[in-house]
Amino acid sequence: QRQMCIRDRYENYLFEDFGNLIRPQLEQTTETVPIIAIAHEFFDALPVHIFQYDSEQGWCEKLVNICHDISKGKNFEFITSNGENENVKKILNPEKMFAKEIKENLKTGDIVEISPKSLVLMNSLSELIKKQNGAILSIDYGENHGFSNSIRAIRNHKFIPEEYLLEFPGEVDLSAYVNFSALARAAQKVEGIKAYGPIPQGLFLESMGINARLETLLKKANSEVAKRLESEYMRLVAPEQMGSIFKFQYVGPQKNGEIFPFMEEEQQQVLSLIHISEPTRQAEISYAVFCLKKKKILLLVSTYALLLS
Repeated sequence: QRQMCIRDRYENYLFEDFGNLIRPQLEQTTETVPIIAIAHEFFDALPVHIFQYDSEQGWCEKLVNICHDISKGKNFEFITSNGENENVKKILNPEKMFAKEIKENLKTGDIVEISPKSLVLMNSLSELIKKQNGAILSIDYGENHGFSNSIRAIRNHKFIPEEYLLEFPGEVDLSAYVNFSALARAAQKVEGIKAYGPIPQGLFLESMGINARLETLLKKANSEVAKRLESEYMRLVAPEQMGSIFKFQYVGPQKNGEIFPFMEEEQQQVLSLIHISEPTRQAEISYAVFCLKKKKILLLVSTYALLLS
């Protein structure tokens, strides 16, 4: 009962009282104050519900239980609900969630993750910026689709194996990949709000001039500092490091139009290869050229590269 009380207080504060605290302040203002919400590694930290399919029981919810088997050497373990429970009905809602062809190909062990709190918050923030004008910038690990098994735990800067995910309550950084397409749908349920992206971090940083900034820093750097700067640059923009898996998504009033660099894909494709024919700096390789050499999709290059062309 005590745990449930703490949980209730936590949820009420984070997802309900938050709005109640903000609204009175907004209503007291005599002018419309634009609001900019920056959600940096925020949505990946919110709770997710995990649902697992069983050919005999249908969809079940994955739950946490005390491990009673001493031979396993664990305190906790994952179990599944005995068939469909309330969360399967209300949160997953498989009849509406899945298309006919997906239902026909389901097999035992299939898993899907859903973060309903993320959707509630994105929808609430969208209501807020519709009223006040403004923008939401979400920066996180994720993709433009759902996930099946993305939950991970980090302890002392190291990943914890999945079988020991539950063994250090309160001592680990738990997170799950963000479904940006679900966030976009939640935002666009508010009339007049549009979601753009997500775009990879490498593309975003190059577009915002990270190359130009690096060029400036390198001019004043000794060999040791230059090497460190180059390494940090590659870590941020290289697709095989943080440049691809880390994403940026913009949400704002549709009346404000598109915001650079969150342009529609067809507009990005207008750029010709001449814009990325030469590296934009003296480092190993630019993000755009790197992607082409890796046979990735054609990406928008930095504003610095466009100026050079």
